[in-house]
Amino acid sequence: MPRALWVLCLPKKAKVLKKINQKVSPGEKLAQSGDKFFCAPCSGKIAGLTKNRVELEFETEKIAGDSAGQGRCWGELVFLPEIAFPEINTDHKDKILFVREVNQIFLRKAAALSVAGLLCFNFEKGEDLINYPIPVLIIPEDSKTEKLLASSGGVNCLLNLPASCFLIPRSS
Repeated sequence: MPRALWVLCLPKKAKVLKKINQKVSPGEKLAQSGDKFFCAPCSGKIAGLTKNRVELEFETEKIAGDSAGQGRCWGELVFLPEIAFPEINTDHKDKILFVREVNQIFLRKAAALSVAGLLCFNFEKGEDLINYPIPVLIIPEDSKTEKLLASSGGVNCLLNLPASCFLIPRSS
């Protein structure tokens, strides 16, 4: 299974709480700065440490696609292939939604509700592909990809637009 590396950049006065090669679970505290804790987004192994960074290596399933917008985000995957516009609500805040089709109205509502990102098969692109309010990844439509996404609902995943991919962490 492919592996990925996630780099957490820390504030200057942060204290790292883990050791190199140590295995971690989702939500486990990696570092602390004052009252703020920085937690692991998924299961993995600490692959590298410096004063300013923690590198977490994890096994992953990767889905490549075309990016619309910018940025990257972690969020729980919610599989909603046939969701209707009125059904998107505040329960979807900070989550990555898979829906078959996204139009500009759906995109704006998702942004207003603080959805972390969107995955879709079909996307109605607007004029400006860079300044979308949230990250969107358009993925190839096939049954294998759809089954993978359906079986991964509830998993904390990484939507990475600079790399034009979606990573689904797997337990090591």
